[in-house]
This record gives sequence, C-alpha cells and structure tokens, in this order.
Amino acid sequence: MTFATANRVIDTLQGAGVVEEITGGRRNRVFRYTPYLRLFSEADVDTPDSAPQQTIHGRK
Repeated sequence: MTFATANRVIDTLQGAGVVEEITGGRRNRVFRYTPYLRLFSEADVDTPDSAPQQTIHGRK
C-alpha cells in the first residue's frame, strides 16, 4: 500500500471518529483505536473479585 493510500484510509477513519491521532506531529504520527480502548475504561464492566481457581485432577 502506498503512503498516499494509507493516509487516505487514516483520514477516513479519523473523520468517522474511529481512530485518534495522539502525537500532534505531521510525521511519524501515532494513532489509537479509541472505541477499543473505551472497552477497558468503562466502569460498568463486570470483573470478578478474584480469579477462579483451577483444580487439576490426576492419578496418583
């Protein structure tokens, strides 16, 4: 893929609010996939108080 094509794709994704540029520069920009990151920042996500314990049954 050429730089021009990749740049157009990123511009489209930015316009749709899917990705966000986080470096503030014109070159070597870094983008984040904002909807994905929101999945981990929501307060109402169910999380167990402790990890389930795994029991392994084997022969003696």
